[in-house]
Formats: sequence, structure tokens, C-alpha cells
Amino acid sequence: MKKWLESIIGGGPWHAWAVEAGETAYKILLATLLFLVARVLILRTIEAVMRPLMLRAEREGESHVFRLRTLDGLTRSTTTYALMFLTVVTLLNSVGVPVATLLTGAGVAGLALSFGAQRVVRDVLTGAFILIEDQFRVGEVVTLVLSAGLPQLNGTIQEMGLRTTRLLDLTGKQVSVGNGDITVVINHNRGPVTATVEIGVPPDASLERLQELAGGLELPEALFTGPATIEGVTALETARMVVRVAAPARPGHAPDGELALRQAFGDALRKAEVEIR
Repeated sequence: MKKWLESIIGGGPWHAWAVEAGETAYKILLATLLFLVARVLILRTIEAVMRPLMLRAEREGESHVFRLRTLDGLTRSTTTYALMFLTVVTLLNSVGVPVATLLTGAGVAGLALSFGAQRVVRDVLTGAFILIEDQFRVGEVVTLVLSAGLPQLNGTIQEMGLRTTRLLDLTGKQVSVGNGDITVVINHNRGPVTATVEIGVPPDASLERLQELAGGLELPEALFTGPATIEGVTALETARMVVRVAAPARPGHAPDGELALRQAFGDALRKAEVEIR
């Protein structure tokens, strides 16, 4: 390349400078071209991998599509930034900039920045794992156990992001929580769900009679999939006996099911003239 430039430029007072500038411009052009080609090839590979997954997700539901789109965008942006970093390092090295010194200084600056941004990094990494592991989806009812000092959250997921998750709690309030604060996820939309309530009755009440009342409850089919039963006695005191009533609820309807079950069983006790204590 250098000999070819020397043959074109020829002699003169600006000969050496012109040859060096032409050679640098060539390296910059080549690095930029390689960056564009590599980016196109990698993005097309990602698209080819994601296309069949996206088609399958569209059949499974909107939440699957959202999760894959988030992962797709994260993969594309990460790949682009990594290629840009390599290209910039190559360009700086080609024009004689001491890259090793710059990287050392950047490492020190990055270390100082990381102390201030470690919470953001923790939230983003946790959010990525939540999406990859499919711990919950938009529209599902969950209980989020948070890190020490924060209250437990119960509600419906409204929006999932890499840094924060928004949910609508049981009182209708929208709550945003950093993903890094989530320690345990209880998903009420997956697997068998049971609505349970505890009610106090007189200590001499017949368990067989209570079982008959529970089995005869007319529970709404929109909330329950089967009849209620008496699971047993949870507390026995001088003035009362506490029994646990349970009924299989539909996924995502356990909180509403508990309210309906308590109301229905309370009405049945009052009709049967069994005192509630």
C-alpha cells in the first residue's frame, strides 16, 4: 500500500506527509468497511435465529413476543457496541495513539463509575435473567419478595423492563420496583392454585357438618375449578376453633378466590346458625 501511494504522489516537500496521511486514510476506510460488513453479517445471523422463535412465540401469546423482542434488541445493541469498540481501538492503534495507556485510564475511570452505577448494572443483569428464565410475564399475578427492608408486593404484572418491573397491586396502585431488589418470585398463574381462608367457629362445632357446608358452597366458575373442602383445624382455643377452608382456584385468581370463598362460607355458616368467632 505504501509503495503504491509513493508511486502516485511522487516526490516533493509534502511527500512523506501525504504518503502517511493516505496510508492512515486507507486503514480507517478498511476498518470502517470491516465493521459494517461484520455488523450486517452478525445481525442477519441473529435475525435468522430469532425468526422461527418469533413465529412460535406469536402462537403462544403476546408476552412471549415481548420477551423475545427484548432479548433481540439487547443482543443487537450489545453486538453493535462490541464491534464499535473493537473498530475504535483498531483505528486509534492505526494512527499511532497509545491504546494501552488509554485502556488503562479508561479502566480506572470505569472502576470509579462502577461504584456509582453498580445498582443500575445489578438491576439490568437481574432483569435479563428474569426474561431469559421466563420467571413471569405481562398479565400474570405474582408475589414479589424483595430484599431486606422492602415490603412484599402482590399484584398483576403490567410492564417488564431490563431495569424495572411495573405491577398493579391489589389496591389498584401502580408500583415500580428495581429488578435487582427482587429476591423471590411466586407466580400464581402457573401450576395448581388453591384459595385458602381460615375462619373461627365454636369449639364444639361438628367438623362433618362444616365439611357438608363447605362442599355445598356455590362458588363462581370464573374463579374456581372445583368444590371447597375443610382441610382441618389450625388452632383450638377455649373460646373458638379455627378451621381452614380451601378450594382449587383458576390460575391468577387466588386473591379474588379467597375473598369469594370467605364470603360464601361465612354466609353458609350464618344460614346454618353456626356462630363465627
